[in-house]
Amino acid sequence: SDDFHHAVHAALTGERDGYYADFGSPEQVAKAYRDMFVFDGRYSPFSRRRHGSPVTNQPRERFTVCIQNHDQIGNRALGERLGAIVSPAAQRLAAALLLISPATPLLFMGEEYGETNPFAFFCSFGDAELIKAVRQGREREFSELAFRWEGEIPDATSEATFERARLSWNWEDDPHRRGLRLLYQTLLAARRSWPALLDRKHCTARVIEAAGGQPLLVVERGQQPKLYTIANLTADPKDLPAAMSPTGRLLLSTAERRFGGQRETVESSTTLAPHEMILWGDASWT
Repeated sequence: SDDFHHAVHAALTGERDGYYADFGSPEQVAKAYRDMFVFDGRYSPFSRRRHGSPVTNQPRERFTVCIQNHDQIGNRALGERLGAIVSPAAQRLAAALLLISPATPLLFMGEEYGETNPFAFFCSFGDAELIKAVRQGREREFSELAFRWEGEIPDATSEATFERARLSWNWEDDPHRRGLRLLYQTLLAARRSWPALLDRKHCTARVIEAAGGQPLLVVERGQQPKLYTIANLTADPKDLPAAMSPTGRLLLSTAERRFGGQRETVESSTTLAPHEMILWGDASWT
């Protein structure tokens, strides 16, 4: 489901160029959880036609979702990874949004520690005419898709473009990278052990209003015990509505210090930090 990627990416980056013009609202992120596809026969302003088909009773694990992949990064003009264009807090939130999904998560190489080396499209063709066609085609593609890129598009046939795409494999000396990697490890372990996340069938998502009318994303997984999550998709702190104050067992916050954030521990709070998600279990959680 590319719709999941597009909805999360547009919400966290603010990008609205090209096909991201169809995305950006918190309600679309919620719909991607509930229905897998945001455009399930709806009219797409970017495509200027109805797009997609509805998902009915298909098992959710048959769908793959991601926040980065070789297409979405490699087909950016400069090949920027998510870590190069959003804050560390937003990276942690994106990871949590991915790993609480009932669909099957795809991780792109290096995202688990926040790799920032660009992954621009590169190729090694021996035919001079084909090389020329690739260069011209990419310039035309970015122009037609109405993406506004700053800087010169890397030469896809240059060995230097390939070399820049190599992973740094470096996280131990960087608190953000080390913490992000621990968050991935923790949530992947939770997917294998928490009954609410093992239950792929029961997932609801909606948008509620924080104090002041700002939207918050609420995702619920499982039946009994049930997992509740609430996410602040914005770069500003948000007050929780009284009705959504966590009760039961607090499990995790993406803003914990161990993950690279500022919270010392998971504790009850009436405020969500910028781009923070908290997870808690209901009273039956053991």
